[in-house]
Amino acid sequence: MSTKLSRYITFFMYILIFVLIVLTFLVLVDGFYWSSKTDTTPVVQRTEITKAPQAVKDPQQTKDKAPSPSAASIVVPFVSQAPFGNWWNSIYKEWCEEASIIMAVYWAKWKELTATIADAEIKKISDFETKLLWNYLDTSVYDTAKVMKEYFSFDQYKIVENVTKNGIKDILNNWKIVIVPAYWRDLKNPNYTPPGPVEHMLVVTWYDPKTKKFITNDPWTKSWKSFKYDEDVLFNAIWSYSSSSSDSKASAYGKRVKTVIEVSKTQ
Repeated sequence: MSTKLSRYITFFMYILIFVLIVLTFLVLVDGFYWSSKTDTTPVVQRTEITKAPQAVKDPQQTKDKAPSPSAASIVVPFVSQAPFGNWWNSIYKEWCEEASIIMAVYWAKWKELTATIADAEIKKISDFETKLLWNYLDTSVYDTAKVMKEYFSFDQYKIVENVTKNGIKDILNNWKIVIVPAYWRDLKNPNYTPPGPVEHMLVVTWYDPKTKKFITNDPWTKSWKSFKYDEDVLFNAIWSYSSSSSDSKASAYGKRVKTVIEVSKTQ
């Protein structure tokens, strides 16, 4: 091989090496550029929109105060004392006590309540009362509590005598509900057909301090879930009437004895 040819080959080798070095450098620079480049396209995330839960106050911190309007109210299953609206059968007009304890106990035991279940329970309780009390009509607070305890094997309740308006609010504020006996006609409910019966029982589920009304599940009709009564109207109507089987009748006039049933949820 001539010296001149050898020099050409050496020259081209240097050029080839240089080109390879340049290409390698460019590849490295390009890779670094794309790996470090930030994508400016906004990322769209799928988000489920849910209603934020309302704050619940610690009952111990607000024992002497009425529940805040922003607090979540107690949800109690509702049922009419005539679950299928068959008011033509006058016997259903007598079953407000039975319907009230069914709502309270099913709430306390976290159980689902339907019209079919309620209708069957009302009839069974009525039969049970007849055997226990010899009568199912107009059971007093004490007899109603006794039936609730023995029929449902339920003891998460307390009879509160001489209850005050603030006392009822305190019970509700501690996340409990109240079964209330009342002089029907003094409830002044525009949906009642006058003169209406005398004794009535319903469930007080909450108190709204903004409107100063007690929220109730009144079993008289199918649509009175969360029916609101003025606090003074409801409290003044509270009347611990006697059972129809009792020999002594409590008067609805003058000073009325105010005894209610406090019901707690089972753990």
